[in-house]
Amino acid sequence: MNTTAAQPLSAERVDEAFAAERPNWWALLPARDWAALDAELDALALVPGLKGEQDLVEAANNLAEVCRLRQLNQPKLLDDWQAARPDSFWAPLLRVVHWCGVGWDYRGEGWAGSVGEQQWQAAAYANHAGCVLAMDYLSRQAADDSRLWLLMRSIVNMVGGFEEPQWLTDWLDSGQRPASAVFELDESPELRQLLASRGLDRLELPPLPAQMPACLQPFLPLRAERHEHAQDEAWFWMRVAHGLKRPAVEAIASYANFILPRWGGSWDEILALADAPYLSDLSEEEKGFIRYYAWSDELDPVNAEGDDEDPRYLKQVIAKAEAVLKRPLADNLRGRIHRSLAKLCQQAGRPAEEVAAHYRVTAPLNWVEGDDVRMALTFWLEHDRQGTWLAQMASLNKLRQPQAAVLYGFLCENGWAGLPQNLSVARQWYDHARRLLPPEPYPCDCPFEPVISPLEDAGEQDRVLGLMREAADHGYSLQQLKLGAYYQDAGSHFDLEKSQHYSRLAADNNCGAAISNMAVLTHDQAELPDLPEAQERAWRHQSFEWMLRYLDRMAEEEELSDMEARYVDGFLNRLANGLVNQPADPVVVQRVLPCVREYGDRGHVWCMCAVSRFYVDDSHPLYDYAEAVRWCEGVRRVDPEDEFVQGTIEMVEGTSLIKKGRYALAARRFKAADLPGQGEGADIY
Repeated sequence: MNTTAAQPLSAERVDEAFAAERPNWWALLPARDWAALDAELDALALVPGLKGEQDLVEAANNLAEVCRLRQLNQPKLLDDWQAARPDSFWAPLLRVVHWCGVGWDYRGEGWAGSVGEQQWQAAAYANHAGCVLAMDYLSRQAADDSRLWLLMRSIVNMVGGFEEPQWLTDWLDSGQRPASAVFELDESPELRQLLASRGLDRLELPPLPAQMPACLQPFLPLRAERHEHAQDEAWFWMRVAHGLKRPAVEAIASYANFILPRWGGSWDEILALADAPYLSDLSEEEKGFIRYYAWSDELDPVNAEGDDEDPRYLKQVIAKAEAVLKRPLADNLRGRIHRSLAKLCQQAGRPAEEVAAHYRVTAPLNWVEGDDVRMALTFWLEHDRQGTWLAQMASLNKLRQPQAAVLYGFLCENGWAGLPQNLSVARQWYDHARRLLPPEPYPCDCPFEPVISPLEDAGEQDRVLGLMREAADHGYSLQQLKLGAYYQDAGSHFDLEKSQHYSRLAADNNCGAAISNMAVLTHDQAELPDLPEAQERAWRHQSFEWMLRYLDRMAEEEELSDMEARYVDGFLNRLANGLVNQPADPVVVQRVLPCVREYGDRGHVWCMCAVSRFYVDDSHPLYDYAEAVRWCEGVRRVDPEDEFVQGTIEMVEGTSLIKKGRYALAARRFKAADLPGQGEGADIY
């Protein structure tokens, strides 16, 4: 197939890209043009086959994306739509689809083991609410309305991920309407806060309908059948979707996703699903859409648990992918296989033209992810700097994919891959990437990184710095941290002011490494020779504040790396020294003393010694000999052989018989339990 661009590429502005969308949900929804929205969705529902299904699913996803990017309250907007057009089929359906999807927002796309207990409870409640709303909505629809397959697809995803609520299972299996849809909601503040974050705490659920929805009744005998896989309930809703509208391949494929090996199923199970007797009316291309879930999973070395560095394994996977290309497939799926082959051939070290051929096919056809952007740019920089396919890939994905938006902006900024150079357009796409993936406290994903990393490897240092500054100025802590370190290193680029500027930005984004960097930078400033006393004291106070902030930040971590532990120990030593050397400084007493006491009580030797030395110093108002003895006795028990401990004992105890007698008398007042640093877990240092 010919994928060469027929016309020269143009640097398209963000508003131009939005306006080119058809239908233009980006304009219709914010304008609250309810009639036009209904008309556009009605038209999509009439498009036959898989194309119509995919367009309708994409429309529902786009409407949700518009709400997110335009900061619109989606549930409120759908309520307003329904109020303005009570006969609208789509407003209440999309409302149910929205609440059905909220559970996945709580669960996230990561491994199930990373989901916290409160998140699971919030997801379970969202699942319950979605099912209540679905039953209410379905009860008011005609039994043969084929458009209901879209809602069934949402239920497939919801039930596949979280199981049916027990009240719904009992109703469908027994035919007896439950008295109510019961869900025992935990009263914990954490859960309430999670529910409030998505508006679930304000959602009013209707009572269950008096009767089973008519559209479900013909399918109830299927409940008696037991599928071999554990996803029986999701399988039932997939069958309902297919029964209401053929082919409903989008709903079937959603079910196929839940019988992948990572969910307890198998690739063979998906292949068998495509050949099931009740799906015999599907075309080979439609069956290929279902089988693709097994094929794509098998062709991904990570999902297939293969060794993507083993040449023999890569050769085997590439051969499988080439065999899949010979099967009946829609163009977009064929493009996805070419995308996999481009990456696999790249990893296997195949000839550059072979890799480029796959990229040229897939570029104008397929959505990409961040790692796709990284690998594509890496290859383009190494082998094919004149090819326009990279700009095609970025252009297709730039509205919805943040990494692609950055790539498109970068290509426009530099006039690469056939795009004309246009800095103002580039800046628009950098801003759009930030809208798609707003920066969050560290650590967070940075859409600039998959573009910066290949440029670094290619030695494009000037362009790397420019893009890093864009990322840092857009609020991404990773690039702020890297710039802070870059300007701190000795060399022609050394700039202490810039280093502090970017490190402070990253520190304000909760980046522990940046906070430690600020502590070091300000400490070094305080150590500069010939500083006026007031300036030296100001820098030292700043340094202490950053050290204290770093300790607070590390207290949030369950486990520290070796480097983090070294920084913690080093900063505690510096704070301890500050307490000993500036005992009359009010800032030191107010801010440093409590921290040093806290860590001393946990067994940090230098902190214990510093507290003892502080209280034995009679040059300040907090002099307390008994307290100095208490801490000295505590650290004597912790590490009597330490040189600093021995020096502290000598300082507090003294050398004369009178001083030693006074010390012994004071020490006898304290029992072992009264001494700091002796409790459980106090030996962590």
